[in-house]
Amino acid sequence: MHIIKLVYIAHGWNLGFARKALILEATEAWRYGPVIPVVYRKFKSFGGDPIEIELKNQSEKLSPHQNLMLDFINDAYENYDALQLSTMTHEEGTPWHTTYHGAGPGAIIPNKLIEAHYIEKIEDLISDAP
Repeated sequence: MHIIKLVYIAHGWNLGFARKALILEATEAWRYGPVIPVVYRKFKSFGGDPIEIELKNQSEKLSPHQNLMLDFINDAYENYDALQLSTMTHEEGTPWHTTYHGAGPGAIIPNKLIEAHYIEKIEDLISDAP
């Protein structure tokens, strides 16, 4: 669950900052939050255990902006566990909440909705800055 939430959050922040998708796959509103099915299928066999596969460094395939975004996500969210990340994505008014309670379980969460949510988060950060 941890990696699924981090991928979703990184995708959201990238949409908010760059107005571009970080991932090509659709995000779906599942019972336990936003899920990118291809990521879920890739890692579901590990359950709650550590992921023990060697992953290839794919950073050269990303733009400098995308690499910076992933560094930002890692720094900002490294101390949150899977349940804390899940709680964040379930809050009322989030894209998952709006989609799940509007269109129902399994519905695709539109990137425009995710983008708007993260733009709002960026604006909140700016307005809270000293």
